[in-house]
Amino acid sequence: MIGHCDLRPENAIFRRGTAVALIDFDQARPTTRLFDVVTTLRHWAPIADPVDRHPLLREADVGARLRVFCDAYGLRSRDRRRLLELGRLRFHRSYEVMRARAEEGGAWAAMWADGAGERIRRAAAWLDVHEDELHAHLV
Repeated sequence: MIGHCDLRPENAIFRRGTAVALIDFDQARPTTRLFDVVTTLRHWAPIADPVDRHPLLREADVGARLRVFCDAYGLRSRDRRRLLELGRLRFHRSYEVMRARAEEGGAWAAMWADGAGERIRRAAAWLDVHEDELHAHLV
């Protein structure tokens, strides 16, 4: 399937509090449904260190938000068990891809200089610490 691969709040258009459209398909590419779900959850749950979350989400119950998303999406148990493992893989890939693109310059270099790599590393470390708690919400 072709996935958006960058479904974050900044790439959604809202009207009166309801998402009505997606934009910014520059990273769309072949992927798996589950990998695109992980990418979405990275930003919407959000699977991130609280210091890097939007202020309104710093105290969010990420585990509960993961479960609500998975329930609404209809994600099966076997897929839920793989989410956190894929999240870790996503963090690793994102770090490596962003670092390589940053070396080429341009917007990627600016994002890297603004701390994108550090945020990815903090998110991965946060996931390591909270994995058991999050897993309990998913199964």
